[in-house]
Formats: sequence, C-alpha cells, structure tokens
Amino acid sequence: MGLLARRATRGQGDQGPLLARVRISRPLGRPRDVGHPPEARKAARDGDLDGIGFVFTESDPFCGVDLDACVDPKTGEIASWASEIVRELDSYTEFSPSGTGLHVLLRAELPPEGNRRARIEIYDRGRFFTVTGRRLRGTSHLVEERQEQLSALHDRLFSPRERDVPERQGKVASDNSLDDAEVLRKAASAANGTRLSALWAGDRSGYASDSEADLALCSMLAFWVGPDEARISSLFSRSGLMREKWDREDYRRHTIARAISRAEFYTPAKDEAVPPTRNGHHQDAETSVVAAHPTPPEATAFPVDAMPAPCRPLIEEATASFGCAPELVALPMLATLSSAIGTSRVVEIKGGWRE
Repeated sequence: MGLLARRATRGQGDQGPLLARVRISRPLGRPRDVGHPPEARKAARDGDLDGIGFVFTESDPFCGVDLDACVDPKTGEIASWASEIVRELDSYTEFSPSGTGLHVLLRAELPPEGNRRARIEIYDRGRFFTVTGRRLRGTSHLVEERQEQLSALHDRLFSPRERDVPERQGKVASDNSLDDAEVLRKAASAANGTRLSALWAGDRSGYASDSEADLALCSMLAFWVGPDEARISSLFSRSGLMREKWDREDYRRHTIARAISRAEFYTPAKDEAVPPTRNGHHQDAETSVVAAHPTPPEATAFPVDAMPAPCRPLIEEATASFGCAPELVALPMLATLSSAIGTSRVVEIKGGWRE
C-alpha cells in the first residue's frame, strides 16, 4: 500500500508529495518513494503535514474514482449523479479533503480510452489520492473487487453506445475468404505491419497499459477479419500478448467490441477474386464490407534465407509453433538486432542504398 504525507502549506519549492520518511519531493509512483503506514501517520500528526494518501501504481490491484464537486458544503446533500455511481460501484467511499467531493476505492483495472470527463476522474496508476478516513455512511468498509461495475461505468462515460453489437449502420462485413495465415501475412506487410508484428510478439512498449496494447492488436485484426468476435479472439490467443486476463469473458468481449466499433474493414481490390458466399451467390467486392479502405500493396513472401544463419532456425520453429507468417517473427528480431548493432555497421539494402 503506497502511503505518503503531504505538506499542508505549499511553498515555492514544494512540487509534489512529501514522504513521511524522506523529507524531499520525488516523482510519484516509484516503490522506493513509498513510506510505511506508521511513519506516514506520525508525520501527518506531528509535522507540517495535512494527511496521508494512497499512490496508485501498476503493481497494485487498486483503482480510484474521484467524484468532484458533488457534495453541497452547506447541506451535505450528495448530487444524484454521484449517488448513482457510488451505489453502482458499491465499494469503500470517503469524503475528499475539501468535503465537497467523494473518492471511491475499488479493486479493478482502468479500461483503455479515457479516464476524465466533467467532474469524474478514474485512475489506477500514476496518481495519488489523499486519504481522509471519513467514510461515507452506508458504503462498504472494504475495498471491493468491482471490475465488471467499473467497466460498465467506463463504457457509459467514454464509449459510444451499443458496443456489444458489432455492426455499423445495420451492415455486416462479408467473408473475405482469407485464412489465418494469409491474414497475418497481409497484416504484417501493411503500412502498420511493424507495429502489428511487435504486438504479436508480445512487445507492449509505446502503450500506456496492457489493456491499450490488447485493444490495439484487436483493432488491427478486426480490420482484416471483419466483425468476427470468435476469430479475433482465436487469433489474439495465439499472440505474445496472450495472458490469463484474456480468459475473462467480460474483458475479452469488451475489448473486442471496442475494436470492432471503431474499425474499418478490409475489402479485396477490384482485380482480386471475390469468392461466392456460402450460399453460392456472388457479391460485388465494393459492397462486401461495411467501410471501404485502401487495399495495402501485395507483398512477396518474406525472404527468410536473407536473415543471418543463426536466426533462421528460430524463425522457422516459431512460425511453425505459432502458425503465423514468418515476418511476424523476423521483423521484431530485425528490430532487436538493429538496436544491438547500432551505427557500428553499414548495411547495403540494395545497389546504391546504404544505411
């Protein structure tokens, strides 16, 4: 539990939370900056401090919902919108230091795409809440597990309506006949193929959270396979991002629904053969998807033989094991090798082109 103490009066040099144990401001969220509860309480009691607080970090299971300016300072009456959220989350709730807001603490992970709207803010990392201990009467004494409730609240606040229906304007994308290996090959060859390859290999760097990375990969897969929840789920489960949380149906369906709702879907070019539908009828390639999208240029097979000899067996084994295109393994490997080599070597890509 990340407890800290804060100065009651801020001077020009006070830029952040002050720890009970170390009287110096430090960046928020590092484990070494966290004081022990007795020290924090003693500092709040005896020093020039006005309380203790909880630091939300990636390593803890907690989340905080800040409901600002929802308590009438004269009557103590709580705004109806805030009362509804408190009832829905049904976890430990206390008054903020000002007495005009509420803090709800729960065990949950903040879903991707948004955490602030009007007088509502939600955090699960990189922020601290001052803890008053003034529990709102009628709320739980415990910090409860409330992932489902938080996801539902987040969906209402930050997401378009009816995300569980993976359709756009009543239309459904048709089968583009690509098998999984072809989908992965085309995806890796597209303009954002490097990013997809990194995600497929389990590289989450560049994303604010694991959930953001999950959503990004699902969105890329949705473009190629259309609004097919089962297929997106199946492909994702073969990627390096696969983790225990993906087995949770509420999280999996919520993430895929988000991806489908914001995706445009791949359609074969006019000169690509469009196979008959399952009932034997032919269809027009231009109308076979919900939203047309420029078709990425066709790419030749990845030249595994051009890779360094020690890398080839690993690429072939990983490709066979994952059932994916070789470039999904080779491209992250090339990125790693280039970082290791740095600028110590010159590579001639083709005649006259050197890097």
